[in-house]
Amino acid sequence: MFRRRPLAVSAISAVVALSLLGATEATAVPHTTAPKAAAATTYDAIENTGVLKETVAGSSVLRGDSLADGVTVVPQGTPVTQSSQSPDDPETSVVASSSGTGTPSGPTLTVALPASTSKLSVPSTATPPFAPPRTEIEPREGFERSGMATAATNMKQTEAAVQSVQDGVRMMTVIKGPDAPKDTRYTLNLPAGTHLEEASPSYDADSAMPEDDSDVPMTGYVIVGADDAVLGEIEAPWAKDANGKSVPTHYTLDGNQLTQTVDHAGAAYPVVADPTVSLGWWIYVRWSRGEVKSVQHKIGGGVAAATAVCQVIPNSVAKNACLALSGYTLVHLGTVFVRAAKKKCKVEVKWAYSPVYRTRIYACRS
Repeated sequence: MFRRRPLAVSAISAVVALSLLGATEATAVPHTTAPKAAAATTYDAIENTGVLKETVAGSSVLRGDSLADGVTVVPQGTPVTQSSQSPDDPETSVVASSSGTGTPSGPTLTVALPASTSKLSVPSTATPPFAPPRTEIEPREGFERSGMATAATNMKQTEAAVQSVQDGVRMMTVIKGPDAPKDTRYTLNLPAGTHLEEASPSYDADSAMPEDDSDVPMTGYVIVGADDAVLGEIEAPWAKDANGKSVPTHYTLDGNQLTQTVDHAGAAYPVVADPTVSLGWWIYVRWSRGEVKSVQHKIGGGVAAATAVCQVIPNSVAKNACLALSGYTLVHLGTVFVRAAKKKCKVEVKWAYSPVYRTRIYACRS
């Protein structure tokens, strides 16, 4: 998934990351907390963010020995399936992408960092399971074994890294000082017949829902196929400084160029920033505006009726996972649809093979 999240020199450094999964946009302002000791390496700065525990070797592929050559997200699972509650009305179709753990299949997506000019290297300070068994190793083999690699860039006071995660790939920039540029540009090579649509932050059962119906900022993107299927996502960006404080960041999309802007002035360096991209690992279920409105009417004011959401899911695994929800989680899911209907939005829900889900509201018209 372009899924979930997740967007970085003085004596201190910061990290910025591009996540093609899902995260909430950082909005913290510059702070005065006493800074930590400077991170010795790019790897150390990333380790300070706590994301290394998500590393999974082998789920993404390097096209070359530089981030400029691109990192490919390889989905796993079965092809997209489609079911329609009203076959004659394209605005009321439900589309699901059934994913699993079998042979990689379906479209791939490649992300490249044009400013990355040097060969990748596997951090020598990494500890198992992130470190490869040998110190001298080809970049691609090292990345496949360790799930982590770093590289220099031609941007002042800025290095880059790539992390393989379960549902996709996280690309990070490490901003090491105040002279580093605010913008990092990524080149997207989308699967044929797909496009991006803006999305609001992801919500799951552990997320606090907005207290009112004020506009929720559009912070990430969903990858939409020719048949309107949601195939993956680019998570909302995040950025954290050396003290673990959030740094303001946002995306700008221009053609196939995705730019992450990080307002790192006054932050404790290094700052780490991330965009995360996911594709095809989860079960993606998409509701059109017409279906969102229909489900909202069934829910009404009663949260127990939120099972109406589950009943129109064509994928049996996702439907069973949805029906397994109870109590607060059904309230949460129903609230998402009620608010999406008010804004005339589409809704995407990602399910794992369990009662674990993440929701996204996108393509709003109000």
